[in-house]
Order: sequence, then structure tokens, then C-alpha cells
Amino acid sequence: MDEPGWDEEGPVGGISGTGEDLKATGTPAAAPAVAPVTTPPVPPPANEANEALDKSFKKMAKLRHNEALRHFETKDYPKALAALRAAYDLDNQDPEIVNDLAYLLHTLGNRDDAVRYYREALDLAPNRYTAHINLADLLSEGTLTEESQTEAATLLVRARELSGNKPSVILRQARVAAQRGHLEEALLFYKEIEMRTD
Repeated sequence: MDEPGWDEEGPVGGISGTGEDLKATGTPAAAPAVAPVTTPPVPPPANEANEALDKSFKKMAKLRHNEALRHFETKDYPKALAALRAAYDLDNQDPEIVNDLAYLLHTLGNRDDAVRYYREALDLAPNRYTAHINLADLLSEGTLTEESQTEAATLLVRARELSGNKPSVILRQARVAAQRGHLEEALLFYKEIEMRTD
């Protein structure tokens, strides 16, 4: 019999189950030079693997987010933006990352993207006081429309519900009311601030 080997259909010769591969001495013929077969490790169930991967991404996102905050503090905005975008790419479900990306874009004058990310942060965390304040501030500056001013006023009402009667929120309400031409309402807000700070 020929030496065992391989062709397109699999093993040729060798152990075929017929006993023809045994030499006259009763010992099997030499096995082909093939790398030993190793059993691959059994992967964890899909949901456990996904959870582990998700935790890793979230951890990397936090690291990039912290890096972005350090760059923001030193006013190295290009590096801060790159790190925040990387954090967002790793975890776009973290409202803090999304809000901070919006805030940096707002700081850099990218109004349209800032509005989009602030709205996204509010969708992720509707009770996030900071996102209400930040979006209200953005909507009440620059080129003002009745729609943006109305939305800013609504956001500030919600921010006040979430934060209590912080003078900084009431002051924003007064400013937006004055911008909208609601001077009596603005005056009431200013008086309320005065009463709270006495």
C-alpha cells in the first residue's frame, strides 16, 4: 500500500478502518506529518462575551473622556475634541460624554452639531439638568428665533424643576423672557432672584 497522504477529497491511505495500513508486524504505518490538532478554547456564551466587550468599550470611553477633560482644562481644544470624539465612538450611550462633546462643539462655535448632541444627551437622560441648561443657553444666543427662544424657556422650566430654585436658572429665565419681549415676566424673575439672595 502507498504511504498515507492527502488529496482533494481528504486522507489517502493511512488508517482507513480496513486494517490494510498495518505492516506485517501489526504496527500502524507512519502517520503523515501533520500538525497536532488542538481544541480551540470554548468561547463564553454570546451574551457574556458581549457584556465583557461592552464593559471594555465603556472603560476605554471613560479613559478617553477623562483625557478630553484634561485637554479642555488646558484649552487644548483640538486634542480635547479628538479625545471626546473617540470616547463617543466607543460609548455613544453615555449622556455625560455626549453632553461634553456638545459643550465643546458649542465652545468652538459649531452650533448645529452642538444642538444635535445636546438633544441626543437629553434623549439619553431626560432628567439631566446640565443638558437642559446647556441647550437652553445655546438656543438663547446668537441669531434668535421665536422657536429657539420658546424652546429655551421650556428647557429652563424643566431645569428649574430638576434643580430646585437655583438663582442661576432663574437668572437665565429672566434673560430669555427679556429676549422674547416678555418684560413683565423678566421683571418677576429678577425680583424672585433678589428675594432669594437676600
